[in-house]
Amino acid sequence: MDKPLEQPGLFSSSLIVAAFAVAMMLTVSTYPHQAAAQVVDTTEVRIVQPLNENWRFVQDDELTETEALSSTADDWEPVTLPHTWNAEDAASLEAEDYVRGLGWYRLEFPSPEAGARHWLEFGAASMVADVWLNGQHLGQHKGAVTQFRFDVTDLLVPGEMNVLLVRADNSEPESDSDVTAIPPMRGDFNISGGLHRHVALISTPDAAHFDLADLGGPGVYATTAPGLTASAATVNVRTKLRNDGQAPGDYVVRVSLLGADGQVAASAEQPINLAPAADAELAQDLGSGPHSLDSAAADVRWNLRANVMLPKTETESQHRTRSA
Repeated sequence: MDKPLEQPGLFSSSLIVAAFAVAMMLTVSTYPHQAAAQVVDTTEVRIVQPLNENWRFVQDDELTETEALSSTADDWEPVTLPHTWNAEDAASLEAEDYVRGLGWYRLEFPSPEAGARHWLEFGAASMVADVWLNGQHLGQHKGAVTQFRFDVTDLLVPGEMNVLLVRADNSEPESDSDVTAIPPMRGDFNISGGLHRHVALISTPDAAHFDLADLGGPGVYATTAPGLTASAATVNVRTKLRNDGQAPGDYVVRVSLLGADGQVAASAEQPINLAPAADAELAQDLGSGPHSLDSAAADVRWNLRANVMLPKTETESQHRTRSA
């Protein structure tokens, strides 16, 4: 079996036949354990280092950026993600005075031993997050429920511990110009603050990868094409790629549709030359039929796998790969 340079995970989808129509819904699985039940090779090429444990936290509206950056956080509260400082005071229909303000999170973690590019991934932070790594401000993210990432390749300290600092802000906005004035600003719900989803360090084995900077998305997207029938469908797979290297490279993008038994139902490959420090996008079609179902209400499970690989050479029949 080919070993790809980049395989972000298995993309689970359902092909449902009902009333002579086929609908495909795509959900993304990022981590290996989420696809363990599939009868396919789920070996991850990316290295995912979870960063959910051993955090220190303090809710302090008076703490300044300079003070937080210089603090060792020894007197802060130890917490594990997901976390919110409103777990109790906002969990009530009468929670009118729950704490809204600034929460500070600090973590020390080791640098990865392998990988060409490294990204910090936040599942979400409520509702505005500023992030620093080793004293450098990575950026600010607005929005309480959306995933986001930062490229930290050049900021990690080889062989040493790194210091990650996050300021989460769920302050109630007083005007439309406030940083937390993010729609919806009114509703019958409370705005809990904190790092309420996962944090991870993602390492890719090559400078070329599915675009991790695509607004927190997977870089691989699938939709069904027009012309669906009760027995067949065409799946259009759109992949966004990025070459963060300093030299151009020739690659092959392979997308495969797998049945629940792990057998390949359809596959497509397309070569692409990626310029240095450049983005690219491909569209490939996969035919998924014909299939017979005993019931119109049956739910047939499929998997979509996408790989970025080095191209074949004249003397080899397999795709060559680089080791991480």
